This record gives sequence, C-alpha cells and structure tokens, in this order.
Amino acid sequence: MLYEIAKDLDKVHIEEVDAWSEKGEPLAKKYGVHLVPTVVVNGIRCAEGIVGRQQLLSAIRGSLG
Repeated sequence: MLYEIAKDLDKVHIEEVDAWSEKGEPLAKKYGVHLVPTVVVNGIRCAEGIVGRQQLLSAIRGSLG
C-alpha cells in the first residue's frame, strides 16, 4: 500500500528496513520503533501498526508539511 500511496505524492523516496536486521536495529532504536510497520518521514514517526490508506496518506502528508 505504501508504494501505491507514494505515487500520489511528489518526490517521495521509500526505503523498507527490517527492524531486526543489522541495518535496521540502530534505526529502530533511533526512531523509537515499537510496532511494525512503522512509517518515519523526515525523521518523524508518523504512523505505527496497521493503518488504513487514508490515515496513512494523511499522516505522511502531515509530516511532509
């Protein structure tokens, strides 16, 4: 769903990171990830857990300013 939402937004880069991987563990700690999935936009957690498309789109747009 996130990749489909990205099509509706300008200049959005998506990177999936496994929170339990070597790369992901430090990022999860940095951003305080406690639930998966967690969406971080510009260094700010904007959505955690399972959310609907509209809620996710609104959260991302809100984080983009």
